[in-house]
Amino acid sequence: LVEAENLGHQSIAFPALGTGNLKYAPVDVANSLFDTVEEYNNDNPFTNIELVICVAFKDQIYQTFVSEARARATTKRNEGKRLVTKKLKTTKVQNTNLAVLIGNLTQERSDVIVHTCRHNLQLSSSTKLSSAILTSAGNQIQDELDRSYPDPSRIQYGGMAVTRSYGLPCKRVYHGKVLDFTANYTNDDPSKVLTTFTRTCLETASKYGTKSLSFPVLGTGELRFPPDIAASIVIKEIFKYLHNNTLTSLVDIRIVIFGGNISWSSIAKAFTSEIDRRQGARPRNLQIKVAGKPRLKD
Repeated sequence: LVEAENLGHQSIAFPALGTGNLKYAPVDVANSLFDTVEEYNNDNPFTNIELVICVAFKDQIYQTFVSEARARATTKRNEGKRLVTKKLKTTKVQNTNLAVLIGNLTQERSDVIVHTCRHNLQLSSSTKLSSAILTSAGNQIQDELDRSYPDPSRIQYGGMAVTRSYGLPCKRVYHGKVLDFTANYTNDDPSKVLTTFTRTCLETASKYGTKSLSFPVLGTGELRFPPDIAASIVIKEIFKYLHNNTLTSLVDIRIVIFGGNISWSSIAKAFTSEIDRRQGARPRNLQIKVAGKPRLKD
């Protein structure tokens, strides 16, 4: 890892070191590798290395590595339920703290959390963040949406519905109406719609004296925005708003990346790099994957 870092590499692949002639137990090798990568990542938050791959040729060794990886992933999910987060980037823009972090939006204790949902405002019609919000908040949040917004089509692109939080630890939820990046069924520009929605969230929050606001990585999920484009739009609009509204009530703005997303590292890089482009260094984040040999069909 150190040598790869020194050479400026972004990825490295290992065999299942020690499981051949050296006869180390596969479970010990897997844990040693995972522990070392995690320790290196914690000690080097600005590493160039983004991806570590372990290639296991034998099926039994491959299954051992996968089992250990899944066990660790389960532990990470349980930690997430205890509100454990990892901050990747913090900075101050005028009088407001801006942070990018790995976490779970549904566990955020900000005054307001933001998400985008299907245009019919039916949270259960999404398999991702919207449904997670419904699960955490309870059916009352959907009942309020149905009651307060009986005709969702009246909400303009870039606009939103606002509800109470119910079972969520925040106070209010902003449910946004944003276009898919590839949308071709309207004359509205998806990038402009995302810009408008970001600005609307900031303006509405400040209007009602909100002190803390948590965004997901807007556009990078079901809306299919490339991470660098989404980051450019959202970060630019946040900086622009804060520079033009120095008396805003907003004290903390948090951008929360869900660590369970397989592409979280590239998303984190895009958002932190966009901040860095304006204000400083370039933190990187590291992934680890386990790969088995190709399987031939009979």
